Amino acid sequence: FRTAIISLTVVAPGEIKRTDDSKYIADIADEFIIKTFGEKILSKLITDKSTGYEIIYAVDLSPFQIKKITAAFENEHPLGRLMDIDVIGLDGKSVSRNEIGMENRLCLLCGKPSAYCVKARTHTIAELQEKIKKMIAEFRQSQ
Repeated sequence: FRTAIISLTVVAPGEIKRTDDSKYIADIADEFIIKTFGEKILSKLITDKSTGYEIIYAVDLSPFQIKKITAAFENEHPLGRLMDIDVIGLDGKSVSRNEIGMENRLCLLCGKPSAYCVKARTHTIAELQEKIKKMIAEFRQSQ
């Protein structure tokens, strides 16, 4: 089987995960996934709760193929950094960016590896939220 699972969530630091902005970002990513994988999508499950917006897709493609495509989209789209598109193989393991030859994600604020800043709590939630609001506002204005 080549089937893989795509889990789409939105980067939303803080307690409030479900906002108009997070829905906007999820809709952009959902549209991309549907347009890109189309008939390869075997099923789609949408969860829309106060804990956040999540869409799960079962896709008839290699998890590595999917990850290459979705990670490139996350890197190239102006709001891609706010999308968390995980790809999980039938073995239950998530495909990492390193496994497909890509760099890990960088912090929105300082450019260091984001995992470092999250672990060290380098930035406040308010700083991250402000940066995210600014990114979204700039993107909406450009449309």
